[in-house]
Amino acid sequence: MEGMDMSGQATPANINEPYANNLATIIASVICFLTLRYFFVHQTPRASSPYKRLENLVVNKFSYTPFSMSPPVGAFLLVCALTSAILPLLLLNVDLKLNSNRAGFLSLAIVPFLLSSTGKNSAVSFLTGISTTRMNFLHRMLGLALIVCATVHMAFMLQAWAKFPSFMRSQLQVTKVQYGLAGYGLLCVVILGSFLPIRKYCYELFLGTHLLGIAFIGVIAMHTPYAMRYFVAGLVCYALNLVAVWGVKTYMAQAYFDVLPEGCTKISIRLASPMKTHAIGQHINLCIPAISIFQWHPFTITSVQQQNAKYQNSIEVCVIARGNFTRALYNNIDASKGLPVFVSGPFGSTNIKSMDILTNSTSVVIANGGAGITFGIRLLRELSDTLVTFDDNCEEKDTLNHWKTKDIYFYWSVHRINELEWFRDELEHLNHLFESHARFPNLHIKLHVTSKDGAGDASARPNLEDSSTAHSSSDINERVDGQGFFDTKRNSQYLEKKMVEVTQGQRLDAKYILSLQTDISAYVCGPTGFNASFKNAVASLSIKKSTTVNLHCEDFSY
Repeated sequence: MEGMDMSGQATPANINEPYANNLATIIASVICFLTLRYFFVHQTPRASSPYKRLENLVVNKFSYTPFSMSPPVGAFLLVCALTSAILPLLLLNVDLKLNSNRAGFLSLAIVPFLLSSTGKNSAVSFLTGISTTRMNFLHRMLGLALIVCATVHMAFMLQAWAKFPSFMRSQLQVTKVQYGLAGYGLLCVVILGSFLPIRKYCYELFLGTHLLGIAFIGVIAMHTPYAMRYFVAGLVCYALNLVAVWGVKTYMAQAYFDVLPEGCTKISIRLASPMKTHAIGQHINLCIPAISIFQWHPFTITSVQQQNAKYQNSIEVCVIARGNFTRALYNNIDASKGLPVFVSGPFGSTNIKSMDILTNSTSVVIANGGAGITFGIRLLRELSDTLVTFDDNCEEKDTLNHWKTKDIYFYWSVHRINELEWFRDELEHLNHLFESHARFPNLHIKLHVTSKDGAGDASARPNLEDSSTAHSSSDINERVDGQGFFDTKRNSQYLEKKMVEVTQGQRLDAKYILSLQTDISAYVCGPTGFNASFKNAVASLSIKKSTTVNLHCEDFSY
């Protein structure tokens, strides 16, 4: 039984270290490539334009979802890539029955990257620019790879010992083995606490089980002296990330609330210290101690960037009641009182710029599904604000035919008609604003209500219990100045309205929408199935050679 006694020095564990280092090198090389790509795209926007077009084409193709509610093709490719990196290193030049420590070493090599990708704003996310949602998927895949390798290590070891009961009993008395079994047990608890039902309905349990990861690190460090060289690297990255987030990107603030129909809470946040600029699609992580002192949740910033402002003093987010935290907020908040909150951010890509959109695309499609409106309304606000600012500061001859964009199509699909009240007033204001300016692109706003109930009243306002809760961003401006919304003093026409088209009992047809325009920049945000319909439309639609579709699917942060 040479090579299996974990209590002595007979186990040649060091012969497995090069394989673990090779795995760490492979993953680190991928991160370095993504970091260089992120730097290249953001620091040299003009030089990287051809690359971005090629990358966008590849991403759109790999975003195809073959089955309803299944992950996209790109997710399967990521799993395959991770498997192809681990499997050869696991099986090369080894008999796992005699040396299952190979799998254990590969588990250790994964730990630093698992720790580096932990949290709402991880170190890997900071380096690569990968969004929180996508990074969370990678984190879960790394966690799955870790538990699989650890299970292989334990299973082959125990299977070999089981053939010799007396030997197995003696090994189980060894302190090193006991630490190993305890570490594996803690890891299993962490994995079980990560299942979707627990994450969604009992976040405190999810958080508590993840804190056991600290105990796992300590126990495995006692199990094998080779562990700490891997653990230290991950812990340093995680510690630096915590220091950066709390020291640089976390703010104390005062929040004011407006409760709207169908589970929407608009939160106007006045920051105690100013925040640097934020971009379209970026989000903040918000903690409301009155609701939960442990939970931080991401919410898309809906207020626009303040013109000519170096720092932002206040922001707005919209919270849609979907989980325990958001439902508790909607049901229990007192809209007449402000509450102290903690804000961390902004996080996310800064690639989307309204000026670039208006100068590079003939048609702009903004498609929103349900709470995905939080991204779409911010984008439409930024486009409108850019147009108004340029129109005010330039002479008529300068604004004539200045923009390449001729049409902006804004779609919003909801399940219940009352959900339209979240932003219907503002959309009607914007509809009138665009129509009253001949030099603006044509704005086409089309709202879809998938429920067939009350089809005959689709174009009429629902009878709300408290109509005063439905308000536009201009109302918030009056209460929280400096919010970065439309300056109503600049254009009194913004207060006027034009009704928008509402279609009831019909879903958005992504393929039909994308086939109507040419040279399209499409920005999509909604539930998984909603985004997948547009990804599939781009991947499968036979579009004319003269037509290009630049599809950007935003992560869903409500």
